[in-house]
Amino acid sequence: LEENENLVLTPFEKNLDIWRQLWRVLERSDL
Repeated sequence: LEENENLVLTPFEKNLDIWRQLWRVLERSDL
């Protein structure tokens, strides 16, 4: 179960990182 959860968390974390980078670029563009 733990391994399965880790597998689901892997893509989620990567997606969060991409969103964070996109948000940073947007904030920079706004500035």
